[in-house]
Amino acid sequence: MLRALATGSTRAIAATGAVAAYLCSAAAATEAGPSTSSDHQGANTIAGANRREVTPLDAPIAAAYPTAANKATAQWRVYTDIARDLSSRGEHEEAGKYLRRALKEAQEGFGKDDPHVAAARNNLAELYRLQKRWDEAERLYEDAARALERHFGPSHPATATAVHNLGGCKLARGDFRGAFAAYADAAKKKAASIGTSHPDYAQTLFHMAEAKRAGGEHEACASLLERSVRVLDECGRGDDGANLRRIERLAQVRGDVLGDHVSAERLRARVLEARERSSRAHGDHEPGKRGFVRDLAMSQRRAAVASALEARARSLEALGRRSDAIESLRSAVRIHETRLSDAMGLGIPRELLDADDIRPAGLVRGVIELVEQTVNPMFGWARPGAAAEAAAANMRLQLASARLTLADVALREEEARGDEAMAAMATEQLARAVGSLQPLAAAAAAALSKPPAADDDEGSKGTASRAHGDDGDRSVAADIRRREISEAPERHVAALVLFARAARTLAAIESARAIPRGGTGVGSHHLGDAVEWLYASYGADVRGVVAEAQARALLRELRDCVGCVAESRR
Repeated sequence: MLRALATGSTRAIAATGAVAAYLCSAAAATEAGPSTSSDHQGANTIAGANRREVTPLDAPIAAAYPTAANKATAQWRVYTDIARDLSSRGEHEEAGKYLRRALKEAQEGFGKDDPHVAAARNNLAELYRLQKRWDEAERLYEDAARALERHFGPSHPATATAVHNLGGCKLARGDFRGAFAAYADAAKKKAASIGTSHPDYAQTLFHMAEAKRAGGEHEACASLLERSVRVLDECGRGDDGANLRRIERLAQVRGDVLGDHVSAERLRARVLEARERSSRAHGDHEPGKRGFVRDLAMSQRRAAVASALEARARSLEALGRRSDAIESLRSAVRIHETRLSDAMGLGIPRELLDADDIRPAGLVRGVIELVEQTVNPMFGWARPGAAAEAAAANMRLQLASARLTLADVALREEEARGDEAMAAMATEQLARAVGSLQPLAAAAAAALSKPPAADDDEGSKGTASRAHGDDGDRSVAADIRRREISEAPERHVAALVLFARAARTLAAIESARAIPRGGTGVGSHHLGDAVEWLYASYGADVRGVVAEAQARALLRELRDCVGCVAESRR
């Protein structure tokens, strides 16, 4: 039986891994973002805000409509900056106090009809949206949009942006029809102000498509996505990451929902070709000088290629090209292995490493630990913290997920053709996934089963800050640490669900091969672990540790595992 290595195996990871995971996830999150013009101008949302729905207004308005400074306007700026800092640390109630002060100062310093007041309303509305105070948020968004329309007129980018933000709030609260109407109005205003061949216009088309998709109107969604992609193609941005992500969303709708797998495969092939072209152009597979920036960018590009390979494999299998799908998935697995080795192997060849846990065994491990103990103190290098370990866990989860997908497709191929080689491949991939996921799942169960720390009356504010990883540090490293802490529950749920699925599938294979009851099969042992850990995590949503949807995923997997155990005992 495979033995899971200790979580201390992450000690060799470089700090680049943490930053890579942070920036990779941040890049993915910006796709569904708001108007791009403000992003390009360097404007920032209220820190901690979800950039997928809302665009800030204060910086663009300040640039387009300068006003003489006075005490009130200075206070407006200071209060807004303080609120952003508080919001970035999850202290939304405190942030709200400062944003309300900022709104009052803006009204006194600029005048009630000034666009800066509309920007202050937009900021406060975004905070309310994060707090799910929907009615108050919508009212402020509408006030800001009306004020800007009165000042600039209906055909102005700032007016269009304000209406776009209103659509984001409606979409977040589940008002899909209202969201589409607001986005359509924003698109009309953008068409009049910046034209229909502008990336901002394409962005609003994308959000219109999202509103249609959320409302179940998939044909309309696909049509809008095609328009959005066509605009970016005409702008010469066909290979941009944002456009490629939209093409993948279009492939999901066309193939996974509407059943047009031919179109979906063609779209996903385009995405894969563009990702591979970018990787080759940057020399990711060529020997050369290594460094932080190069390694970070290379890891991001390789992850994008692997994701494109996995997506295309789904379309290939749906078209009956299962052999091609298997080859695509095997390539994705190799890429994930290489990313892990590059991040954690300290230059040691991959064949000397356990690609699942990335911790060398025996003599090799001893040499690495000796180097760490000798060299690290000389240069002041610290061992990786929670952020680095989280980055390692993220990459291991990606590898395990690819292994499970490959095993599933191989099992279906074995069932269709009776190819024992496919069954052997599936068993190997599942066994390696189980061995890699076991320590992650055990740690996840321990974390999710703990009740949240109780706040005492005297130190509740400090406890709340510490719960978000805030120790007063304002550095980039601290920001990454806070992000990792906030994302930990989602990672824990993924580890438990993947581990349970791998153990359950492996146990089913062993049962089909007539391993005696109570035998020593890997899946049979780990299936019991999965049931125990899922039970331990049960009720995490009630304790406020995970979201309701994540709790449902845990409960669903628990039921499947219990059913598998019951079936094996018959």
